[in-house]
Amino acid sequence: MGIDLGGTSTRAELVDGSGALLGRGLAGGANLRSAGGGIAGAADAVRTAAEMALAAAQNPGTAGPGDVPRNSPHNVTHGAPHGVAPRIASGRHRPRVVVVAASGAGPARHDEVAEAFRDALTGICDRVHVENDLAAAFRSASSGGDGYLLLSGTGAVAGRFQGGVLQRRADGLGWILGDTGSGLWIGWQGLRAAAADLDGRGPRTELTGLLVTALGVSPVTGDPCQDLVRRVDDLTPAQIGSLAPIVLRVAGHDAVAGRIAEQAGRALVTSLDAVIDDAGTDGVVIDHARTVGVGGLDETAVSPDAETTGMPKKCAGGVPHEVVLAGGVLSHPNPVRDAVLAALEDRRWRVATAAEPVIGAVRIAQDLLAKGL
Repeated sequence: MGIDLGGTSTRAELVDGSGALLGRGLAGGANLRSAGGGIAGAADAVRTAAEMALAAAQNPGTAGPGDVPRNSPHNVTHGAPHGVAPRIASGRHRPRVVVVAASGAGPARHDEVAEAFRDALTGICDRVHVENDLAAAFRSASSGGDGYLLLSGTGAVAGRFQGGVLQRRADGLGWILGDTGSGLWIGWQGLRAAAADLDGRGPRTELTGLLVTALGVSPVTGDPCQDLVRRVDDLTPAQIGSLAPIVLRVAGHDAVAGRIAEQAGRALVTSLDAVIDDAGTDGVVIDHARTVGVGGLDETAVSPDAETTGMPKKCAGGVPHEVVLAGGVLSHPNPVRDAVLAALEDRRWRVATAAEPVIGAVRIAQDLLAKGL
């Protein structure tokens, strides 16, 4: 079983020995850094998603083929759970190993998070392996165990992998210290721009009206800025991140939104450059039907108001030139993805777009079993 603990949802998939999908579960968002609830809330979400996947496996055929994700590698239709999910897995469907991929499960809190998840999955599986979300995103699309990941979703991080193991990471520090170029960062910059517009400190932008409307800001105080403050005070980081699509939707014609998107793209490439060593050669770039170049920017950190220019860094010696783009911001066409691809035009690597992270978690579980671990 693979479980992806995400900021907006938690997904579980149970497969058999051939990789055929037996059941899928869905629970609420529980990103450890951005969705609230802390480790206890995350553990509850993991348990719920796992139980739903088991219930679906025990009630096959109750959902149509349309419920299987289009990019799922599995070939068996799964059923939606009905009634109360089981607390203890039956022998028939008891998973041999569960891999939970979670943002926030890095070295800083790994032991604490892993213990909570193992406790939460008591009765479902005795072998629980906890990975960070980078590994699952990379494994969902990588053709091998070596390469790079650039992820921008609720958070943002870049990583270098060798043998499927994360060797180096940049950013992914959480929204207080970093995550520059993430969906949360984009939404935050949009709110700051709207506040500056209302306050007369910044340029006029279409974002102001769009964000005020989206948030349902009420004219309570008589001061539009203070009304916005009242509303924003109640937002969680994940809710701020949910505003990113509004910024990206108007980035093509609104100068302020366009600048935010451009800065996000530059910040993400800077993070990728931070995990690349100063050696290497060129490879081939393939991004589905689109052929682009891959390169980077200088190592200057990007602040909300920074302009970044410079020569791209070289490639890491000994690492095949493959980069996986992942996360909601980089997995779909939008100005930030376009900016990243445009900036990465001097080096030529193979570029792939990540599938659902839960698929990567399943593949890691399969890898562990294949290795006898």
